Amino acid sequence: MGKINNSFLWGIIFASATWTISLYLYWLLNMSALEGKNLLYDNPKSGSDKYSANMWKSHKIRSDYQRKMMLKEKFAKQLGMKKSANPDNGLDKQFGLIRNAEDVRIRDKGYNLHAFNTLVSQRIGNHRGLPDTRNKLCRAQKFPEKLPKVSIIICFYNEHFETLSRSVYSILDKTDQRYLKEIILVDDYSDLENLHDDVHKLVNQLNNRMRKDEEMLETNNLDVENVVDYINDDNNVDKKTTDKNLKLREGFNVRLLRTSKREGLIRARLYGADNSVGEVLVFLDSHIEVNVDWLQPLLTRLSEGVDGVNVKYSPRAVTPVIDVINADTFEYSASPLVRGGFNWGLHFKWDNLPKGTLKDGEDFVKPIKSPTMAGGLFAIYREYFNYIGKYDPGMNVWGGENLEISFRVCITNGRFQKTIPILIVDPISKIHHSN
Repeated sequence: MGKINNSFLWGIIFASATWTISLYLYWLLNMSALEGKNLLYDNPKSGSDKYSANMWKSHKIRSDYQRKMMLKEKFAKQLGMKKSANPDNGLDKQFGLIRNAEDVRIRDKGYNLHAFNTLVSQRIGNHRGLPDTRNKLCRAQKFPEKLPKVSIIICFYNEHFETLSRSVYSILDKTDQRYLKEIILVDDYSDLENLHDDVHKLVNQLNNRMRKDEEMLETNNLDVENVVDYINDDNNVDKKTTDKNLKLREGFNVRLLRTSKREGLIRARLYGADNSVGEVLVFLDSHIEVNVDWLQPLLTRLSEGVDGVNVKYSPRAVTPVIDVINADTFEYSASPLVRGGFNWGLHFKWDNLPKGTLKDGEDFVKPIKSPTMAGGLFAIYREYFNYIGKYDPGMNVWGGENLEISFRVCITNGRFQKTIPILIVDPISKIHHSN
């Protein structure tokens, strides 16, 4: 009987020890996830408790890391150094995980205001690596060094701030600045609380940081590690604009304009175009992310036959392949090669390419002639845009402008231009668009 009691006692002790160790390991696992893997609010003031503060700190570390890697690659490329690795895509996990009531509030409010998951978008941050989804032959393509400079025009109305911010950062991270004249953000009289002020602060921060970038590149004697050390100077504090900065801003600049009343997308775009100075206009939506080498293919196709003297612009518009960003998860998916069309109700639609268009590998990198184009993302010479009458200023909000601008481009002096590839889809250029 004594032996049985002893065995029972030892069993209880063993079971208790096992449960104690298991609970301790479970607690460590949760703490590790909280400190290193959770994705957090960009704004530390969004929660006052210790949990929210720790979450913001982890997010700041992750966001800084990705920004370091993006700018490190940018400097390495411009200085002719070896290309660095892409940012760690493994950091982009569990963005949609709901951990508390505040997460639910942010997610639901985002769906109501923007029709996409703002919780995920907020946690992604300003920088993230995207896979190169183009055909492998696209990476070997060479482009002219001399290309026209562009004014990128992004109009927004009550856009989610973090999504708009990432749209701008993706352009800066993945675009050769030699071809950028300006990025124009047009606020179409947004009434979302603090949005205009937040964008204004963002623009000032970007311009100040770019001035630092330019000064560092002018020294031409720095290594990548020094660049990374410099990147740590990001305290989100507005700095006063000096006379030197004003002079530097005669080069590339990010500008913020605001309409005096709600105009709608089309008139807001016209407002941005009328205030632009770039030789080429590139219209982009406010919830996009550009991919690697997205701009040079557009400018190369657009400037074919243009010498700047006898021929100042080309009578065409060029659009990228538009990949999809999932509205719920913000995961990306590659789009097939298609071209624009329309039905007899004058609704834009995507059509399959004519049979025999893609016969071999080389066909996947050739420009595709298209009867119409999507209205959100395209490049066109500013002088030609003015020549064809721009957009119809009587159009409100959006919808129909894609066909209207397509028809304007295709009709010159009352004749349909059959001999010139006027509307072009370039498969080498890719931009991701929130669906």
